[in-house]
Amino acid sequence: GGALVQELGELEATQWSDQDFELAYDYALFASKDAKHKVAAALLSFHRHCEAHFDLPDVDLGPVFAELAEARRNVDAAMILPVEREAALTALAHHAWQKESQPLEQARVARLADFVALFLCRGGARLNEPLGFQTRDVGRRPSGEIWARVRSNGLRTVKTSSGRRALRFGPQWDPEHHARTWTWFESARRHAGARRPDAAYLTAELDDKGRFSEHPVVADLIRRLLARSTGRRSERLHRLRHLVATELICEIALSAEDAAWTGMPVAEDVLQRPLQPRDFHAICVPLGQAHWMTTLQWYFHIPWLLQSRAAGRLRKEYFGRQTIAGALGYTPYSLDAILRDGGTGDAMRRWFDHFRPGRLPPVPVVPADRAKPSLPAWTWSARLVGQLVHHAWLSKDLLSALVLMGVPLSEAERVERFAARWEFKLGLRLVPEFVGERRRDCPARAARRMTEDERIEALWGLFDSGDAEQRDEIRRVVAEFFVYLKSGSGHQILLPHAQAEKLISLLEPLGVPADQIDVKHVGAGLMTLAVRRENENREVQRFRGLGIKRVLAVVGFAVDLCASGSN
Repeated sequence: GGALVQELGELEATQWSDQDFELAYDYALFASKDAKHKVAAALLSFHRHCEAHFDLPDVDLGPVFAELAEARRNVDAAMILPVEREAALTALAHHAWQKESQPLEQARVARLADFVALFLCRGGARLNEPLGFQTRDVGRRPSGEIWARVRSNGLRTVKTSSGRRALRFGPQWDPEHHARTWTWFESARRHAGARRPDAAYLTAELDDKGRFSEHPVVADLIRRLLARSTGRRSERLHRLRHLVATELICEIALSAEDAAWTGMPVAEDVLQRPLQPRDFHAICVPLGQAHWMTTLQWYFHIPWLLQSRAAGRLRKEYFGRQTIAGALGYTPYSLDAILRDGGTGDAMRRWFDHFRPGRLPPVPVVPADRAKPSLPAWTWSARLVGQLVHHAWLSKDLLSALVLMGVPLSEAERVERFAARWEFKLGLRLVPEFVGERRRDCPARAARRMTEDERIEALWGLFDSGDAEQRDEIRRVVAEFFVYLKSGSGHQILLPHAQAEKLISLLEPLGVPADQIDVKHVGAGLMTLAVRRENENREVQRFRGLGIKRVLAVVGFAVDLCASGSN
């Protein structure tokens, strides 16, 4: 205990890193005068307790397990099975992209977790590595292969600080997950803006690129879905590294027959020659390990893998028709009859499958929601539409804003349709012209957001949180504003007398005094409003009518979205 206090006592829980724990455990093992196997058992108990109460980084416990007694298991994590991983990924994709009855904050976290899960479940990365990716660290080759470079930066350090490694993911394993990962990356890259876009973090908060409060929630979501698929009370993300390492060893160590029987891929260039240390080195480098013996010593769960090629040669040389007939208890003529019944493939596999059906991994099933809410977990509001417009302009793409905010992508068509309705009357673009790779028909000029417009955007909050009477008054102002709105009217706002007076009373507490509003009666019960800007140092008078029009249009935009669908 004293050794751990000395090493970890001055650190906050938010400052813990995998290196801090590993150095502390090494020091405790060699500083204590007790038997090392007892110290190792106590350290494991301490670590399990911390995992249950804190969000710990992935710690390599191999040296601790090495000091345990022989009766204890000598690996630092149990292995998650591939079918369990696929079930967790399927459930995560459902939460992120298909489950519409959840708050947008949860949908955004699920999509971020879906992005991170590719690197954890397919590349064996440590948790802090994909959470610290910047836009310059991820790219795609012309073949469609996604690559990610793991290196230290201002957010986190990597365990092998002097190493430079890259993870590569081809679309052949899971094309849909591959495409979703690239969609998130492209959305985050576009949202980064023009100021140092390569240094933007892909997992930062949407409204503050320097905050990362969603990281613990992302890790907890992945752990919960993995635990649900494995049936354990809790899960360690480190177990995914064991699974990836085992799969990589299978790719080079399995014989062609065993690979075909198990449905595993095989490296053709390695299959034609004996295994060499460089083959295992090519496995340990992407995993971020200093030596390939670490992979075999701590991450190796299936010893017969390294005997697969030798067994294949023995099988080819001696395991023929006569031997199999004796092993199965049948005559050679019975085996010949099985082959005459038709079918293709390896004769030995057809014989064994005839007498004992092969085991097939179960297909991952997305768990159904226990109870569907009677009302959606989110609804369109003026503030939400304003945020969508803001983030869409930052991304210069409407679809990227929907992806990053957690809005169901099925809403894209409705958003585009009602945006076009208001843009036709305004003669200005409310949202960018691009929806993914497609360019929509819209006005050439954009409705710009000025710095001083931030105060009048508080009208959105009044509309969302006001009482029924106040909401009805604002809705009537917006409805009349739409009726008399004309493209090319500039900064002038045309309204009936009653709605014009109401708009003036709404703008006054928002920092627009009445003496800055020029009112002109034009007959037929109508009047025009021209709101001047504060420009004491300017010789030319400027107006802010376009900013007010944009704010009113967003309210009308939200009203249209709420009136046209369930959200």
